[in-house]
Amino acid sequence: MKRLILLLLFIFLSFSFAFAADYGITINQNPEIRGEEDDTDVTYSGGIGPWLSVSLSEKLDLYLSGSFYMQYKGEEWSFVPELNRFSLSWRPAPGVFLDAGRIRFSDTLGLVTSGLFDGVSGSLELASTRLSLGAYYTGLLYKDTADICMTSGDYEGYVKDLDYEDFADTYFASRRVLAAVSWEAPALFGSPHTLSLNGIAQFDVNDSDDKLNTQYIDLRFLFSPVSGFDLTLGAVIGIAEPEDSDTELNLAGLVRAGWQPPTMAQDLITLGIRWGSGKVSDSIRPFRPVTTVSEGNVLDAALPGLMVFNAGYTIRPVQTLSLGLEGRYFLRSDLETFSDTWLKDSDERAIGGELYGSITWVPVVDISVVLGGGAFFPGLGNALKSDAPARWKLAMAFVLSL
Repeated sequence: MKRLILLLLFIFLSFSFAFAADYGITINQNPEIRGEEDDTDVTYSGGIGPWLSVSLSEKLDLYLSGSFYMQYKGEEWSFVPELNRFSLSWRPAPGVFLDAGRIRFSDTLGLVTSGLFDGVSGSLELASTRLSLGAYYTGLLYKDTADICMTSGDYEGYVKDLDYEDFADTYFASRRVLAAVSWEAPALFGSPHTLSLNGIAQFDVNDSDDKLNTQYIDLRFLFSPVSGFDLTLGAVIGIAEPEDSDTELNLAGLVRAGWQPPTMAQDLITLGIRWGSGKVSDSIRPFRPVTTVSEGNVLDAALPGLMVFNAGYTIRPVQTLSLGLEGRYFLRSDLETFSDTWLKDSDERAIGGELYGSITWVPVVDISVVLGGGAFFPGLGNALKSDAPARWKLAMAFVLSL
């Protein structure tokens, strides 16, 4: 591990002296407290992250960032090194872009997968549209960052504590290969509307007994009839191929509206619905995303088997300060997929609602502080037991760039 850190520092300094480069260090502090009845769970991560940006030529750019931080989770401390982002960006001709390294990728709706992946991607502008291709690998990512839990084997590896004596089996994410193609018309027929089509194929290359290959097609339509208002409609059709069972169809979708009122205040009102299929029939099964993302700020629940309604309001009273308030309500889309310690053995579907507020303060460009807090109220639904306690969460994120 010491050799790895020294190697990264050597590469960092070599590029800094060999080329005109921008570089610096980011300091992060992220404490979080969750509570339920008399139980309180404290987690923390904090450390430093060096970064380097180099223009190798007029058409070739390099960006490198990493992090070294302490993590407190499950009443255990651990030291975690991570390569956050490494990208070579090449623009060989107008309208042509190529990226390689650890780069950011997301499907057009953000329902299937989102995050940093190792791989290559390219895009080509064709008239008023854009065609993109990419190939990615997940097996070298840190598992807590990747959040890939598609099978029971993935989950078993995900919950293992980081152990440097068994580094390979406790650090890395599930090994999967993704191939993606997308087409986007950002100004559809010369209008302010946008149409996007995305296809993803995921291949399980783990050495396990529960391999799972999946394919997805998602469609997004962004409708902007007037300035300051937009409506997003999106749908995902997925095909899952478990090794030990028949091929499954799974579905997901969303509707999201955003409105910036024509007032002096810089504010935004949002409304939305997100839905993931549960067990609808023998052929239509729970939605299987590659990346697992919690649908709640307080309630830790993934999209499969849920319908989530949300409403939010954000205002920026001054340039350096932003205030946000968001409410969400959760329903079960089937009676089998969603699980919770306090779930009743009944056919009720209303899980409950949560309210979460946040304050973002950016006094200068190099400093940002985000404070957030909220609670989930099971009493607003009927699917959880009558004595289920409210759950709460307080979180802070502090970033200083030097």
